[in-house]
Amino acid sequence: MTTDYLDLAQLKTRWRKLDDAIRAGWDADMRTAHESDICESGPDWTWMETISKIRGHTPESKDNSETLLFLPFPFRPGAGKGAFPEMFAWDSYFVNLGLLAHGRYDLVRGALLNQLFMIMRYGKVLNGNRTYFSGRSQPPLHADAIWRYYEATGDRDMLLLSYPLLCREYREHWLDRDHSTPTKLTRHNDTTDRNLRPELAAEAESGLDFCALFDGDIRNCVPIALNAQLVRYCEVLGLIADKLAFADEAVAWRRAAQVRAQRIRDFCWNEQEGFFFEYDFVHDRQIPVWSLCAYWTVWADVATDVQTERLVEHLPKFAHSRGLTVTDKLYPSPHPEFPVLQWSYPYCWPPLMMMVVGALTKTSASTYVKSVGINYLNWVLQRYEVTGTVWEKYLASPDATEQAERYATVSFYGWSCASVVEIGRLVGLDQ
Repeated sequence: MTTDYLDLAQLKTRWRKLDDAIRAGWDADMRTAHESDICESGPDWTWMETISKIRGHTPESKDNSETLLFLPFPFRPGAGKGAFPEMFAWDSYFVNLGLLAHGRYDLVRGALLNQLFMIMRYGKVLNGNRTYFSGRSQPPLHADAIWRYYEATGDRDMLLLSYPLLCREYREHWLDRDHSTPTKLTRHNDTTDRNLRPELAAEAESGLDFCALFDGDIRNCVPIALNAQLVRYCEVLGLIADKLAFADEAVAWRRAAQVRAQRIRDFCWNEQEGFFFEYDFVHDRQIPVWSLCAYWTVWADVATDVQTERLVEHLPKFAHSRGLTVTDKLYPSPHPEFPVLQWSYPYCWPPLMMMVVGALTKTSASTYVKSVGINYLNWVLQRYEVTGTVWEKYLASPDATEQAERYATVSFYGWSCASVVEIGRLVGLDQ
C-alpha cells in the first residue's frame, strides 16, 4: 500500500483544517433526551428508516414521543441533520476517542454517565435510547472508554461509580442465560424484540447489522469481536479494582480475562490459515468468512505475538486505495430480507478503521497500516472537500458502487468525525 502519490505536507494542511472544523463542531449537534424531549411529537426517523424498511415487514408508524427514553446528560447522536438522533452504545465509544483527543472531557463524562445510568435502570447499556432497543445492548466498549477517560483526567469518582455497575452488567447481562454458551464464551442475543426475526435482533446487538459473518444466525456463534471486547472489559475491571484497593477482586478479573482470551484462541484460531474465524458452537465449525473482526484480538491483546504476525500478513486482503473493507470479498447474504449487506465488501467503516489502525500501529505492520490510514484519510478529505460533510461509511474501492441495504449512507456521522481526529494522530498528521 503506497502513499507516494500524495503530497504529505499538503495532506497535513487539509487534515488540520478538517480536524479544526470537527473540534469547533462537537457542541453544534448535541442532543438531549429530557422530559420535554420525550413529550415532543414528531416522526421517529430511526424506526421509519431502518426497521420499517425490512423487506416483508411493515410495522406501524411510530411517533418520537412513543419511543424515546430519558437520559440525564446531553449526548452526541449517531449522525446529524435528523438521522439517527439517539445515543448509540458503540457509536459513543468511537466518538469518545475523538473527544478525548480534543480534550473534551466534559462531553465524554456526560456520555459515560448516560451509559452508567442505563445500567442502573435497564441492567445494561442499551443499543440506543429507544423503547424498541430495550432488549439488547451493543459491543461492550464503554469499560475501555471509562479507563481511557480516567487516565486522561484522574477522575476517581468515575471509577467509584462505574465499578459496581460494570460488574453488574457483566454478570447479569453478558453472562446471563441468553448470552451464555457451552464454550464458556459469550454470544449475542435479543429474546424480546418483536419487530425483527430473532436471528436479526441478535445480530443487531453486535452492531454489524447486517452481515454474512455468522452464516445467518449469530446465536449459534461466539463472536470474536464480542469476546475480545469482554476480555478488555474484565481487564478494565481488574485495573479499577486495583485502584480501589480490591486486591482479590483485581486478581479474579485478570484471571477471567486470561481464561476468556485462551478460549478465543482455542475455538476461533485457525492454525492452517493463520487467522481467526467465527466459531459456530452448535455445528462445531469455523465459518470461512474473512473479516476485520479478527483484528479485535490484537486490539484486546488476545492474539499471541506469533498470531499477530500472521494476522498482519493477511491485512492486504482487506486493503484498497480508500481504506479497509469489512470482508475480503463479497459473500452471499444469509438473510432473505437483505440481498445487499452493508457490513461487507466493498464498504469501509470508520470504526473498524479506527480499531485496526489503533491496534496495528503498535506492531511490525506499523508502516504499512499507517499508509492504509493515510489513504483512508485522503479519501475522507476528498469527499469532504466535494460534499462539505463526512459520511457514515465509504466505498473502499473506486470500482465499487453503492447499493443501499435499508437506507442511504447518512452524513455528519459521529464516528466518522472521530476517525478523522483519531487516525490523523495515529499516523502522525498532527506532528
